[in-house]
Amino acid sequence: MFEFLTHLVVEYGLMGLFATSLVGSTIFIPFATELVFPPLLAAGISPYKILFASVLGSTLGVWVNYLFGYYSIHLIHKYLKKEEIHKAKKIMDKYGWFGLLLVFILPIPLPTDPITVLCGMGEMNPVEFTIVVLIGKIVKYGIAVGLLSLIL
Repeated sequence: MFEFLTHLVVEYGLMGLFATSLVGSTIFIPFATELVFPPLLAAGISPYKILFASVLGSTLGVWVNYLFGYYSIHLIHKYLKKEEIHKAKKIMDKYGWFGLLLVFILPIPLPTDPITVLCGMGEMNPVEFTIVVLIGKIVKYGIAVGLLSLIL
């Protein structure tokens, strides 16, 4: 899968990056978007364009997770115990948007996709969710693109 997504980016440039970011940010096909930044930077594509395409695609992909959690709550109830769902909801209520932001910007690999599904299940405010995701993705990808630009 990694080879295919990398090929998509190399072959189609920013449109490939957008598609890869979108698909890679869903819970269905997890993929670290940052892995495809180097070939685009080496090809001379503007870091700002790379940042824009990856943030936009990734944010839309994360929204797929949110909507999956929001609309499949009844299906999820069949596979998880009510206590587990209640515990996840309590964690979301306790940490809210600030906890979600930390998960997105921390430089350690955390499973953000299931967390964004939980945001949908917990019916997190969609405006807050979008703002936090945008800020988190801009910071995370901005740091990655900036560092890679200096190195390459």
